[in-house]
Amino acid sequence: MWGKLPRVVRDLSRQVGKQVRLDMEGKETEVDKSVLELLADPLVHLIRNAIDHGIESPADRSQKGKPAQGTLHLRAYHEGGHILIEVSDDGPGFDYVETDGEDRGLTEGGLGLAIIRSLADELEIGSRPEGGARLRFVKH
Repeated sequence: MWGKLPRVVRDLSRQVGKQVRLDMEGKETEVDKSVLELLADPLVHLIRNAIDHGIESPADRSQKGKPAQGTLHLRAYHEGGHILIEVSDDGPGFDYVETDGEDRGLTEGGLGLAIIRSLADELEIGSRPEGGARLRFVKH
């Protein structure tokens, strides 16, 4: 799965006219094949949303004093017998809206979480005030 992601990022960023550098950590992390099959589509979904909604256009980034090329970081690792996958970017961040314990979506970030939440045993969503978003997916 990890081997296909650089091409996915390259193709998606070209489609939307953005410059995106992919940093990958944990390619060597061993994950059960059945878990990989479950995670493949949701991971591509997260990448697509980070590129579409998380990382600004080169012009917008330049206006904010950022490099024209945005960064998407993927990290996979084991911790305490669990598989953790993190997807983060250096975009502007987002406002997460949760009402009565139900996802109402993300504003300004556009991440759709229904599929991801249904597969995760734990899910952490974060946005930094200085910009950037991070989603941490845990599968037991």
